[in-house]
Amino acid sequence: MEQDLLPFQRAAFAPPASAVRRPADLELGELCGAQSAEDLDFAFGVLDAHRIKLSHLYDKLSSLSNSRTRLLPHQIEATHIVANALRPRYLLADEVGLGKTVEAGLILKELLFRKGYSRVLVAAPAPLTIQWQQELKNKFNEDYEILERRNFYEFAAAWSRHPRILTSIDFIKNPRYADELLKARWDVVVFDEAHRLRRDYSKVTHAYAFAERIAERCEALLLLSATPFRGKLEELYYLVRLLDPHLLGPHQSFLQEYVLGMDDAPDSRRLAELRSKVARVMLRRRKVEVGGFTKRHARTVRFELGPEERAFYDETTDYVRREYNLAMREKNRAVSFIMIVFQKLLDSSTRALLRALEKRKANLEQSLTGLRAALGAEFNLEDRLEELEDSDDPETELDSLERSPQRTFKEMRKEAMTLGFLIRMGRSIRGDRKFTKMVETMERMRREGHSKFVIFTQFRTTQDYLEEGLSAAGFRVVSFHGSLSLQAKEEAIQQFRAQGDVLICTEAGGEGRNLQFASILINYDLPWSPLKIEQRIGRIHRFGQTRDVYIVNFATRDTVAERVLEVLEKKIKLFEETIGPPDILLGVLEDEFDFQNSLMGFITGQKSRAELEQELEAKLRIADSGYRKLNDLVTPHCLDFNLSDYYDHTRSRRRLDNDEIERLCQRYSALSTNARFQLRKAPPALLSAGAQATPAFASAPAADYLLYDEQRRSERPATFRSELALEQESVEFLAVGHAFVDEALRYFLEHSGRKTIRRLRGVGKRGLYFVFLCHYQNGMSRVELQGALASGPNYERVGALDEPLFPPGVRGSAYQSLPLPANDELLAMLKAPAAAALQVILKDAEGRAEKLKDALHPVFKREEYKLEISYGKKIRQLEERLDRARLKLRQNQAVAQRSQVTRLENELLRARQERERRVLRVRRDSRVDAELELLQVYVLE
Repeated sequence: MEQDLLPFQRAAFAPPASAVRRPADLELGELCGAQSAEDLDFAFGVLDAHRIKLSHLYDKLSSLSNSRTRLLPHQIEATHIVANALRPRYLLADEVGLGKTVEAGLILKELLFRKGYSRVLVAAPAPLTIQWQQELKNKFNEDYEILERRNFYEFAAAWSRHPRILTSIDFIKNPRYADELLKARWDVVVFDEAHRLRRDYSKVTHAYAFAERIAERCEALLLLSATPFRGKLEELYYLVRLLDPHLLGPHQSFLQEYVLGMDDAPDSRRLAELRSKVARVMLRRRKVEVGGFTKRHARTVRFELGPEERAFYDETTDYVRREYNLAMREKNRAVSFIMIVFQKLLDSSTRALLRALEKRKANLEQSLTGLRAALGAEFNLEDRLEELEDSDDPETELDSLERSPQRTFKEMRKEAMTLGFLIRMGRSIRGDRKFTKMVETMERMRREGHSKFVIFTQFRTTQDYLEEGLSAAGFRVVSFHGSLSLQAKEEAIQQFRAQGDVLICTEAGGEGRNLQFASILINYDLPWSPLKIEQRIGRIHRFGQTRDVYIVNFATRDTVAERVLEVLEKKIKLFEETIGPPDILLGVLEDEFDFQNSLMGFITGQKSRAELEQELEAKLRIADSGYRKLNDLVTPHCLDFNLSDYYDHTRSRRRLDNDEIERLCQRYSALSTNARFQLRKAPPALLSAGAQATPAFASAPAADYLLYDEQRRSERPATFRSELALEQESVEFLAVGHAFVDEALRYFLEHSGRKTIRRLRGVGKRGLYFVFLCHYQNGMSRVELQGALASGPNYERVGALDEPLFPPGVRGSAYQSLPLPANDELLAMLKAPAAAALQVILKDAEGRAEKLKDALHPVFKREEYKLEISYGKKIRQLEERLDRARLKLRQNQAVAQRSQVTRLENELLRARQERERRVLRVRRDSRVDAELELLQVYVLE
């Protein structure tokens, strides 16, 4: 049958002819006449607003200049690839440390500009939602709300009021919430750590099921993962299927073509074919290819515990071992989690462990007296553990787990007595060998010329302890943790950069912070996660770091901390490479090996050291195999420009864009009486005060403006200059995407009087100047601003002008605006030259439409071929199944056989109809239509 032929068996379809729709009426009657210079200022504001908006929509250079981030080549390239795609649906698989969050933020901003999208949903692991919110606000001027249990039904009652949402993957995968969320329309959906969506043929997780449903309903989809699959091609197939269900064809065909036999003897032809297909939706960069990293050197400081410290350590370890093993036998996840945290606290600081032991004892005593019994019924343990297992400050969360079901009265009483004994031992300890050793190390490094130290700990109590001790030792200390507000976090970083010696961070400091102005990292304690340690190192060992990085780890001899370091150093080789081991290997290792539980198995005697090492080595081989498979499958794209050239070439353009935006906002402030913001110049004292600035603006002494938000009743320093915004992160960056700038643009773009006629003197030309908006529409839309000049005695000569007649830089008082009432006589005079100007623009638009159509035709052609091949395979498989079913029916006329034939016939019919429908849609989208709109007329004298 003709409809079943493959594409190469058909004649190539001819692209539909483009069409330019001219306005039935030029709507000259809508033009408003100018009466004053203010009217001219407004008219120029309309022109500038369109130029700025269109420049940020389509210009390759200026569209990326409005974000507060130092752009990197691979990020810029990825942004253009995705934003210019027919369907912006991609898997971003860069290694950790190459800025996938920034890359995704750039892409989101571009899509909102170019595609006119408005509704965005970002799903990330729970601990990262706040980081996403802060990054999007700080770097891209975008406000996102976090959706969680406490506000879910408030949001669900009016989704339209909440267009930008951040939520947790674990939260939203719950069908009870997912069904409500799917009732709303989403333009763009982003999944961070998308490998958590994994599925295979036999098992579909709740997370994948939700992703599959929402992927069908959104136009743009971004999946972010440095570990997109663990070596199993089937996992990659299902991720790609979310992006494009037709790219790799039906599952059975994929298995036959690319999976069977590939593990034993990879076929280079099939691998190349699969690589070519995957490259259409996956972008991947590795650190080793991107380069730009300095060397890093690691050193481990080992020391002995004092007699009192050793006794306390051993007794506490025995307690943890007993209680953990008992909890595992009883399947009490809450207590097992508490014991894991206690073991980590033991390797952190005595003070932090004592605080946790005291809380545990108090909670047990309350339970013994029945004070907490009523709370258990309200507590959802499974939900709480999902949040706590990824928590960046587990110490402060332990108290909530005490509401979980408890053991017998006798067991709790015995544990409370043990805790009392341990607490007395801990309180009797005098001195701290670990802290003393760290201070000695820091003093020696300071004498060697190192001035700034970044210290990481997992626990807030340890952080407080270190801050007190280091301050007493003469160091200027700044603390950074997840409980700080966004403003307080920025001020902490600025304070450390300007005058601090030491920055003490909890794991919140490992999330997306740029601390490359420091080069010393001290791990006071280690998380049981190689990937988290690599993320810590990535705060200082990153792009822009000009010095070698030094990493200092502290480990007490004969402790769990020392064992963890041995694994990291000797087995994983975390600290040996110039840029560290590949992050995909670390991520796959954690997924497959469950590093934390394996260590607890060793600590509690459930497995020997030899068994632990054997298990680790086996998982490392699997992880390394998966890493090599991914690199074989994904060939990094070559960058089409040089970063240095990019910055040199665009510096003047970016400055011009920012100047234009600044003038537009000043004009808006002067003209509008209902502005939500007030803009005023920063006082001279603030511009020159430096570190002596007033406390409210101490972190932003060089701000150009103060921006007052009427709605929030708050004032903040602000600037239109990207260089200053990059240097001073606490200064608001006034660029496209900021609420104030967008409000100014909307004022001119949507004003009822934007279509105007003006009479000007001093331009240097005579005639009628017509300004048109040309709207080009197909699968990808575009708008251009064009002008035509009619000159001569009767305005008979008309020529098109691509460039604006009134450059922003030469306006000022150069032009004189004269009164010009828009009466019937004037409109009648304009009718003939306006029609002639329209013909000139019309002809030009037709030529542009043809060029646009020809440029995009291969894209649509490839899309049609892909659909034909995918549906062709599916249809052939259905036909084969139908033939077998009909053969069985001839042999056995049972009702079940007849029903099977009918079902397959209907499924085959639906597949053919769906193929034709989708192919026709692609052909329809390949047609380019253009529509002209008259915006302004100038009478030049």
